Amino acid sequence: RIPIPYWLIHLLAGCGDPAILRHYREAQFAVEPAVLAGRLRACLEVDVREELKRVAVPILHLPSRLDLMLARKASLEIEELRPDARVEVIKTGHAVLE
Repeated sequence: RIPIPYWLIHLLAGCGDPAILRHYREAQFAVEPAVLAGRLRACLEVDVREELKRVAVPILHLPSRLDLMLARKASLEIEELRPDARVEVIKTGHAVLE
């Protein structure tokens, strides 16, 4: 397997903490490459806007201030589709909840 470059891990983690970066590197080798590729494809192809409109429970939206992978536009769209959602901006990277 080709390891994910540290710059990309840094981007996903949103920090330079060596322990967190090491955790991401170790987690990469626990997941098959085909699974990682499938996750990436799913992220690029998914569109759940209509489903989001129909969610019948309270929504907590956790956009990240340091997320360099997910455009702020996507967060704004969620907030537009669901103005009743509670929004709490967190200071972390993209993959904090993975």
